Amino acid sequence: MNILEIIKLSIENLLNFKLRSFLTMLGIIIGIGSVVLISSLGAGFEKKMLADANTALNSVLDVTINEKYSGDQSKISEKEYITDEDIENISTLSLVKKAAPMINLDTMVVEEKTNNYTYPSVVSKNSYEVMKPNILEGRYFTNEEMKTGANVILINKASAVSLLGPNPLGKEITLKFYDTEKITFTIIGLTKEIGEDISRSFGDRTVRATLTKKTAELISGQKYTKYKEILVNAKSEKDIKEAKEEVEQYLKTKSTKTDLYKIKPLKEETQQITGILQKISLFIMAIAAISIIVGGIGVMNIMLVSVKERITEIGLRKAIGAKNKQIIGQFIIETIILTIIGGLIGILFGFSLSLLIGLLLKILPVLKIKIVMSAFIVSTITGLIFGIYPAKQAAKLSPMEALRKE
Repeated sequence: MNILEIIKLSIENLLNFKLRSFLTMLGIIIGIGSVVLISSLGAGFEKKMLADANTALNSVLDVTINEKYSGDQSKISEKEYITDEDIENISTLSLVKKAAPMINLDTMVVEEKTNNYTYPSVVSKNSYEVMKPNILEGRYFTNEEMKTGANVILINKASAVSLLGPNPLGKEITLKFYDTEKITFTIIGLTKEIGEDISRSFGDRTVRATLTKKTAELISGQKYTKYKEILVNAKSEKDIKEAKEEVEQYLKTKSTKTDLYKIKPLKEETQQITGILQKISLFIMAIAAISIIVGGIGVMNIMLVSVKERITEIGLRKAIGAKNKQIIGQFIIETIILTIIGGLIGILFGFSLSLLIGLLLKILPVLKIKIVMSAFIVSTITGLIFGIYPAKQAAKLSPMEALRKE
C-alpha cells in the first residue's frame, strides 16, 4: 500500500465519522482562531494609531518639568518655571521653528447628563504652527478670537458626533468647571485625535477640547505667564536631535538641577502606545496558544478511542499483510489531516471574527502572514506529535488478539 492509498483510506475513515472528526478539530479551531483573531486586531489597532498620528508632530519636542518637582511647589523656584520670555528665546534657537506653551484646564463636565468629561487644552498665538492640529471640518481660531477670548471651541469629531449628532459643526456645547457657572461654546472646528474611535468604542467618555489662552484666562480668573510644559517645533524631523540639545543647553541656564526638565520627541508617545499594544497582543496570543496544545491533547484522546473502536479493522489489515509502519502512517496521516483542516478553519474563523469586531471598533484588522503561517505550522506539528502515540498503540495490536477481542 503506497502513501496515496494510505491518504485516501485516512480521508474515507474521517468522512465516515464526520461529527467525531469535527469535534476532534474543535480545540485546534478555537486555538488557531484565537491567535489569528488577537494578532489581526492588534495589528489593526497599531495601524489605526499610526494612521491617526499627525506626522507633522514628528518634529515636535515635548518639554516638561519633572513630576517629582512639579507636584511639590516647594521644590521649584519661580525662575525655574518656563515663562513667555523663555518661549520667545527658545523660538530663536538656530534649529527651532517655534515654541508654544501647553496648558490643560481642570476637569470640566460636558453636557452634564451625558457623563462626558474634558480636560481642555489651551492654545496661544504660536500653537497652530507648533501643533498643526488635524482639523477635519471647520477652521482654527482667528487672531481676533485669540485676543478677545471668544467662546468658541475645537472638539474631536467622534465626541462631537456622539454628543450632538451627525452635523455638530456650528452647534453649541455646554461646559462647566466644578466651581463656575455653565459656559456655552460654539464649535468652529472638528479635529481628529489619535485612537479616538477606538477609545470611545471601549466606553471612554473623555472629550478632546481646545480653547484659546485668553478664553481660559477669562474662565479661570488668572493670567498664564509660567508653564510646566511647552512644545518645541524643530525646523525639520532630521534636526530634532540637535534641536533637543539646543533646548537642553538653554534650560541649563535656568536651573542647576540636572533632572528638572524632561525633553522627548512627541512621536515617542505613539511608539510607546504601539509598543504596549504589541506586548499585550503577544501576551494574550501566548495564552491562546496554550489552547492549541490542549486541542492537541484532545486529538490524541479521540484517536486513542478510534484505535479501540477499530480493533477489528486493524486486525484484519494486519492479517492480510499490512505492516506496522502502514498502520502507524495511516493514524498519523489522519491526525495531521484533522489538525491541518482544523488550522485552516481556525484561520478563517479567527479573521472573520476579527473583521466583525473591527466593524464595531471602527478599525480594519490586518492579517499577519507570519503569524498565520506560524499558527498553521504549529497546528500541523501538533497533529504529528499527538498522533504518534495512538498510532503506535494501533501498531502494537497483533492480528490474533484483535480478532479475538471482536
